[in-house]
Amino acid sequence: MADTSPSRGHFKAASDPKTLRRVSIEAESMIGASGSIGCKFPPYLGVVFVLKSLTGLSLLTIPFGFSEAGLIYGAVLLFATMVLAFISATFMCEALTIANALTYNEATSQVIEADPVLRKELSKEYRNNSANLRETLIAKRNDRNTVMAFQDDMNQTNTDSKFKIRERKELGQMGETVLRDNRNKTMANTIYLMIVSFTYGTASALAVTVNESLSHTACSALLLASPEAACDEDIVYKYCVVISFCITLPLCFANLQKTKKFTLVIMVCRFV
Repeated sequence: MADTSPSRGHFKAASDPKTLRRVSIEAESMIGASGSIGCKFPPYLGVVFVLKSLTGLSLLTIPFGFSEAGLIYGAVLLFATMVLAFISATFMCEALTIANALTYNEATSQVIEADPVLRKELSKEYRNNSANLRETLIAKRNDRNTVMAFQDDMNQTNTDSKFKIRERKELGQMGETVLRDNRNKTMANTIYLMIVSFTYGTASALAVTVNESLSHTACSALLLASPEAACDEDIVYKYCVVISFCITLPLCFANLQKTKKFTLVIMVCRFV
């Protein structure tokens, strides 16, 4: 069977610095200011996330776990956890690069559509370098094949630009980018359901542990100040739950994927 795939490696524009720069600028403009291109975590936010990991993921209980499970079982469990963490981290990096690559491909198409001269040159090169007569006829009546061939050439020539993480897409946005057609719309909505379930589980756990710690701390402080005073931890716990609810409720009307404010509130509640 004859090869009818788009020709590759025949576009001069695929290695032209000006064209590459235009595509990069278009990709970054598609992201906009919300993409925080090149943005890094400030030092204080990095410290907050590290402290949250130490307290929220119970890393400080590892010595106790080793003492209870033993050195061998503890080491096996710790190694299995490290493997799962590595798989999760690499999967997120790969998903981010794929989502950004889709944005880069779309930017390439928009640059071609916005420049009639470039589109004409690409069509001419594509027809002149077609592998066979059938591909030439397809190229003459359909510019989509020319765009696809140019995208393939760009992807092979400029892999660093294609897979550059210009935007740290959130999980829901990543799902919408990859599963954008109607057939997979249900799967994209399932991702948001997973986010809501995870947030509910996290909030439920915090409602018990954080408020229980606050009630115990409040009663202990009251008894230290006045040993004869009476303090019912159950009543104080209920008050703490109501206060926490009033603090976290406004955060629920924001984007649940962006948990910076929620994380700061949790850290304040834990360390106060």
